[in-house]
Amino acid sequence: MNEIITPTWVMAQKKYEILMVQELLKNEKIERVVEIGSWKGSTALLFAMMVSKYENGIVYCCDLGFGSYYGVHYGLEAGTGIVREYRSFYEASPYAKRIKELAGDTHDPMYIEHVKNVICEPVDFMFIDGDHSYDGVKADFYNFSPLVKPGGYIALHDIRDTDDHISRGCRVAPFWREIKDNYKHWEFIDSNEYPGWAGEIIPSDCMGIGVIKTK
Repeated sequence: MNEIITPTWVMAQKKYEILMVQELLKNEKIERVVEIGSWKGSTALLFAMMVSKYENGIVYCCDLGFGSYYGVHYGLEAGTGIVREYRSFYEASPYAKRIKELAGDTHDPMYIEHVKNVICEPVDFMFIDGDHSYDGVKADFYNFSPLVKPGGYIALHDIRDTDDHISRGCRVAPFWREIKDNYKHWEFIDSNEYPGWAGEIIPSDCMGIGVIKTK
């Protein structure tokens, strides 16, 4: 049984949603994780802690950032990544060694092929929290879901369909409604408010995590 980890750091997640995801997975072997969209690395740190019980536990983080040149990573023309405090939550952590950063655009065919070449064994869990547009999340789901083993789990962040989401261009909800009934699925909604990174308030009517079990 996996330990339920209560984060002591500020996350771009809601407490009870991320705890319920862990509760769902507590009896599963979560050794290999892919995260689509990492930014400051707050959830990457959590996933690294989760996989650390296994000798070969690893978290693959896919993001435009990490301050890298695309060409260094997968042979594209040089183009800089975006540096905005990426990895700041885990870079000084002993769990950082569990994280492999894969810098690039998850909608770029060359990058997708690169990721598939790097992740040569099926993963147990995928967390999709990158491009929140309808087309973006749909592309990320279909491009990367084949990496997840049969009977593995895929989570989508920001599945709530609220005025707050719509005002920010977040359209994960329509895609979630399209796919969820094709799988065994769960929805975790925490309606509490929380402080954000810059002292702002994360409102009650946002976020939400949907999880499917792959076939």
